[in-house]
Amino acid sequence: MGRRLLGLVMAVLLGPICGLATGENTDPTPLGKIMIQGDQMTLKQEDNQILFEGHVIVRKEDVTLEADRVVAYFGSKPDPPHRKSASPPETAKEISRLEMTGHVKMRQGNRHAEAEMGVYDRAADSIVLSGAPVAWEGGYRVKGREMTFSLGENRTRIEEGEVEIDMKALPRPPP
Repeated sequence: MGRRLLGLVMAVLLGPICGLATGENTDPTPLGKIMIQGDQMTLKQEDNQILFEGHVIVRKEDVTLEADRVVAYFGSKPDPPHRKSASPPETAKEISRLEMTGHVKMRQGNRHAEAEMGVYDRAADSIVLSGAPVAWEGGYRVKGREMTFSLGENRTRIEEGEVEIDMKALPRPPP
């Protein structure tokens, strides 16, 4: 009950800041939204940070991330220049970066990855995994020093990588 109540309070108070989720919804999030839930949350408003701890789940469209700890950094996003208003411009808080530590897991469709650390950069729409990252999809398993997943481009860059291919798991061409 405590986690559900905390999640509801966070969603009501901070929903406009970062789109916090409650419950166990596995549907993709709306475009441009990031949903975050965790066992504990600490708002550090003066530092433009929200700290989530204890089985943290992050959802962004069709990507799901899990970690023991996530620090969300947010900043002000000014009104678009095309908006004409007599009143002073308003600002909205928007997540710019997520730093994840401890048992980091990523899922996007059939693509999976695990590492000890991860960083999501909203501007680049990318996730960088480090700390013995491993990724797999179908019959492929990839290891490396660092992996960068460019989400919008469906592209992955692996530094100092090695790949294992399970030939039995790969699709066979028709005879």
